[in-house]
Amino acid sequence: MNELCENFLRECGLTRSTETMRLYRWNMQQFGNYLSDNNLDVSEVTKDTVERFLLQCSSFQLRKVRLRLVKRFYGYLKRTGAGACNPAAGIRLLGKVERRIPPVPGREKIETLTGCITASHSITSLRNHVMLELAYGSGLRRCELAALNIEDINFPGKTVRVKGKRNKVRIVPLTERSIELIQGYLSLRGRVSNGPLPVSFNTGRRLTNAGISHAFKNNIGIRPHLLRHACATHMLDNGCDIRVIQQLLGHKHLVVTQIYTKVSKKKLAEVINSKHPSNRITGEKLSEEVKKRCK
Repeated sequence: MNELCENFLRECGLTRSTETMRLYRWNMQQFGNYLSDNNLDVSEVTKDTVERFLLQCSSFQLRKVRLRLVKRFYGYLKRTGAGACNPAAGIRLLGKVERRIPPVPGREKIETLTGCITASHSITSLRNHVMLELAYGSGLRRCELAALNIEDINFPGKTVRVKGKRNKVRIVPLTERSIELIQGYLSLRGRVSNGPLPVSFNTGRRLTNAGISHAFKNNIGIRPHLLRHACATHMLDNGCDIRVIQQLLGHKHLVVTQIYTKVSKKKLAEVINSKHPSNRITGEKLSEEVKKRCK
């Protein structure tokens, strides 16, 4: 099981991000533990075995992830000749997963968080301010922040080279405030022109994903992904084209961006009332139009 699993994960790792592979590895370990606890070999797994394994999941979403992973694993075994059939092929999950988006922090909330950071003049607080601005101003993910290098930044062009999911590279514009903060941050760090941008000043090494989460939670007071979501939502509220936001966030499919940028019903009503061409006929003009049709 271990060797087959490692080969499967190695193949998956060619097209998937580090975070996704951590999730895959952990779930495959859970599957392996389940088989071991029940004295089952990979070849002895049946549809009933998979269904009983899925019943251990604490949520529908986790059940969905594990079913998809087990299907892929047995599809890999069949493709490589290590297995004859896919016991998970006929399993269908009932129910619909609704992607719940947490409340988006407003501009006032973000300004408050920024004010709390700038109250301290330490290099650590300046680093945190840089990360906040990159997450909110440019919509970067936590893993993208962790992977940033100084040489990725194009100061004259005001852009940054970002390595996203599946190692896809995109060029993202930087806000004026980001440029100023990064320059100030680097000047405090001394003569550095390459290497990791966000570093731990305790170890001197690159901040890991966990380190960035810790900094945001304990020093900034918000999760980085909420700032990414706020970036997309606030830009949409200001009239930005959704396809521009899709390119900024690095989404492969537009439907993902649409989920990220749900507009409130109130905002939608405001946009319709102010932008829809039908609303150009208002007041007396509308009354005259109705009278003409009624004659």
